[in-house]
Amino acid sequence: MEFDKKSKEIVEFCKIVRKELGNVCFDNIIAQLNTHKYFLGQKLGRNPSLSETVESYKSEVFLPVCHLIKNWEFDIAFKKEQRECLYFSFLEHLYLKRKEQPSLNIETVAHDFCLNYGDNKRGRMLVNLLLKCKAC
Repeated sequence: MEFDKKSKEIVEFCKIVRKELGNVCFDNIIAQLNTHKYFLGQKLGRNPSLSETVESYKSEVFLPVCHLIKNWEFDIAFKKEQRECLYFSFLEHLYLKRKEQPSLNIETVAHDFCLNYGDNKRGRMLVNLLLKCKAC
């Protein structure tokens, strides 16, 4: 069952989303929440409430990804991209990478995303160099 776009929880969460990402399509957020609800239900062994789903999505997915896309690495690699586009593109990349390797952490996937899809060649080179320096 899909969530009601007019529910208090959804409206409040969408205010946070707009603050972080700008004008995001409600349908995209609802789709993300529905997907998260499915996986959360699998984890809990029961059907989670709307409040549980929103809080879990916000703390486990939304805020960590928003933190990453505000990072210097994303700024360098994606100068022209809007945060909304980066957010949804990164989520797709994260899903695909974790499908291949479930144990990958979000930071590793973020580095891979920036290096492989950044629109700024110099930026990608700088990110790669800085990551090599971090490893030293």
